[in-house]
Amino acid sequence: MDQKDKAAEILERVRAEVPKEQLDLALARCYEAMKRIGEAQAIFDKMLANAPDDPTMVRTVTEFYLQANLRKTAMKQLQRLIDGEVKGTPVDLVWARYQMAKLLDATGAYADRQKGIELLKQNLVSGKSTFRNEQLLAHLIAKCPGAKNREKALEMFEEMMRERPSLAAEDLAAASKLYMAGGDRSKARDTMQKLLASHGNDPRYVAQYIQVLLQCGDLAGAKSWLKRLKEMAPRSMAVASLESEILIEEGEHTKAMEVLTAILHDAKTQSSNRMLLGRMVSLRLEELAQRLDGDKLADVRKQFIEEAEKTVRRLAEDYPTTKVNLAAFLARHEHFDEALSILEEGKETIDSFQLSKVCGIIIRNHQARSSQREQAEELIQLALKRTDRPDALLMVVADSYTRLTDYAKAEGIYRKAIQENPNHAIAMNNLAVLLAMQDENLDEALRLINKAIEIAGPEPAMLDSRATVYIARGESDKALVDIQAALNDAETPIRLFHLAQIYFNGGRPKSAVAAFTDAEKRGLTPSTVQPLELPIYRKFKSLQEKAKADRDRGGAKNAP
Repeated sequence: MDQKDKAAEILERVRAEVPKEQLDLALARCYEAMKRIGEAQAIFDKMLANAPDDPTMVRTVTEFYLQANLRKTAMKQLQRLIDGEVKGTPVDLVWARYQMAKLLDATGAYADRQKGIELLKQNLVSGKSTFRNEQLLAHLIAKCPGAKNREKALEMFEEMMRERPSLAAEDLAAASKLYMAGGDRSKARDTMQKLLASHGNDPRYVAQYIQVLLQCGDLAGAKSWLKRLKEMAPRSMAVASLESEILIEEGEHTKAMEVLTAILHDAKTQSSNRMLLGRMVSLRLEELAQRLDGDKLADVRKQFIEEAEKTVRRLAEDYPTTKVNLAAFLARHEHFDEALSILEEGKETIDSFQLSKVCGIIIRNHQARSSQREQAEELIQLALKRTDRPDALLMVVADSYTRLTDYAKAEGIYRKAIQENPNHAIAMNNLAVLLAMQDENLDEALRLINKAIEIAGPEPAMLDSRATVYIARGESDKALVDIQAALNDAETPIRLFHLAQIYFNGGRPKSAVAAFTDAEKRGLTPSTVQPLELPIYRKFKSLQEKAKADRDRGGAKNAP
């Protein structure tokens, strides 16, 4: 008897043996167990239609919707319970809020997470909250940007750790990440050790622990755990990436490169994964090359870039659809003619968004000739004509117009995007920065960036943008608060550049030059700043050179 016949036999037995008043639910459960979701849903829908205000029925059917990943349908019924349209018990209400919070979290949107947090807080004050409610609340807060959210989430995890010695692995892993983000490496390491005492054979957590050990400077410990990870997940990209990191720290640069390239030549590497692995290897090689600073490592850095290029070229030969990745690599390394040649050849078939992104790299680089930038702009126009002007593509195009100093066109795209979607946080952010850099409509710029932060949360990049607006408005104190919050997340070159502006405007020229010098060490170049910021960049370059000349003269005077 085959599976189909067995299923039919089971259904017949259910129809014959189950009482009539229980039959629909029994059949629906059978269909659900058989993965015949459509047939199960039809019965559950009918059951709900017959008793739309029965809280037990609403919950039963909604549980099916959740299991079947019918999110919108589930959310509709959960909302009825939350709003009181369906009069459930206090326990039903707590359950509905919890499930709704999980669904809102899954969207990844800051505003939705905030709604989920509020629902879970309502559960806390109801007196009917459960431990899993507190767990989810801590995780949602941890995912929200900003130091205050990180501190609040950590406070909750620490309380849970005190109350429950055997806290779930995902809770301990999240707490460790929060400690690392806050700079407390010792607690991050201790928390991971506690986790690994019960989950030492889980490759995910072992890999996370190795990263913590590297951050703590414990190379010996990292190497020891890497050996264990290799036994759990041989020939994986995660292992190769961590091993290359350790080798770089040990100064074994050639071995680091060999570890990464070897994974592509492994006969057991599945061909279906080779394209993805090749992409990851080439990007990792580029990333490591950027970290090899100093003249002494110039030759090694060159070898990493050359190996990355070989990898990308081989992939382009074996998988023609990846030629756009080769074009992007060439554009990043200022081989503009060859990059444009690849784009011209594939302009009818390359994805419009990817085509525009590569063109944007060329347009943003001041080393590109005007003819090359014009050719890139023409390709972007072609990409627009080929599509229905998707949102993501328009943002790339608007940024390219900004780089081409066609500010009116860029502004027009941003304004239209906001008109079509009043909650378009990225367009609001970008328009606010554009207005601030032109010293125009500064009140509107501030309203826009505040609205963007309200929608997307205090993302470090948006705090940096608001700092730019405050700089234009002459509000250095407010700008400093935002830029320091952004720098606490990551000391990027552009944020340090903005810090230099704030210091200079606040009458601290020496601190400004120091911040600008730090920005340069981290990769700030004329190509990384907006065209409207170039005069400021040149001013700081002049101040930097003057400060150096003054130091040199002072040293000469003090010389014996």
